[in-house]
Parts: sequence; structure tokens; C-alpha cells
Amino acid sequence: MTPCKRIQPLIRKEQVVTLLLMLAQMNAVLKDDFEKKMTVVGLLKQYAEQRDVDTFARGLSVILANAKHQDLLQHIR
Repeated sequence: MTPCKRIQPLIRKEQVVTLLLMLAQMNAVLKDDFEKKMTVVGLLKQYAEQRDVDTFARGLSVILANAKHQDLLQHIR
């Protein structure tokens, strides 16, 4: 039998913390707007798959257009 190699985690602990902070900020800013929350999550997933910054930025600018959303955009950066 060959010894098992230690498998690297898919994401680092720092990335998990950053993601949790961003999700908390998203909940604070978007509150009960479930549709916008899911649209932002969808854009994040699309970006993770395609790495298309232009499409991601355009989508966020449409969804998060008012001044109160600017804090959330800072967390996503």
C-alpha cells in the first residue's frame, strides 16, 4: 500500500474569512433583497468560472448602483 498524501484544501483559511466578511456585509447592505443577493452570488460564481473581470464589473455596477452599495463593492474588491 502507498501512503496517503495530504491533500491541500481547495481554499485557504484567509479566503474563508474574507468570504464570510463579504457575505456579512452583503447581508447588512442588501438586507431583505433576496433577489439582489442571489444575483451577486451568481455573478461571483460566474467570475470564479470565467475570470471575466469586465462582465463581472458591469454586472455589479448594474445591481449595486446606489450609494449605500459602495461599501459592499469595497468588500468584493
